[in-house]
Amino acid sequence: SSSSSSPNLKPKQHTKPIIDIVLFTTTYFDSPTDLRCRIAQSTLRNLNKFNIPTVVVDASPPSSGVYEALQATDDGKGMIQVHKQVKNGGKGVALREALTHALQLPGVTQNTWLCFQEPEKTHMAYHWNQIFRNLPIDLKNSG
Repeated sequence: SSSSSSPNLKPKQHTKPIIDIVLFTTTYFDSPTDLRCRIAQSTLRNLNKFNIPTVVVDASPPSSGVYEALQATDDGKGMIQVHKQVKNGGKGVALREALTHALQLPGVTQNTWLCFQEPEKTHMAYHWNQIFRNLPIDLKNSG
């Protein structure tokens, strides 16, 4: 490692939320064994590994076990927060609920990026980490 390299260019390795980005998404699955649900669980586990706070609003049937399966993707760090959809409506209503929850997370400021992610995009955790955790600090907070 060169002495001129910035420590800000390395991924941060700790469990305290770094609220430079919060992801939000919505889900609806019939069963935790549904292929799309299993992919979403994998996505959430990947986001958790990179300490990326993620809010999920789930509209799955209450007795399906999906809500509990999604909650189980958080390993106790609190990075993955799953909420049951409260208001009646489709994806637009669920997205607004998820965004509202994301805005209310402790540590969210006017400089926090609130970003939607499709729950089935498992590879995105790596890319979010590369974008937000490896930028020099002055680029993250400009504008």
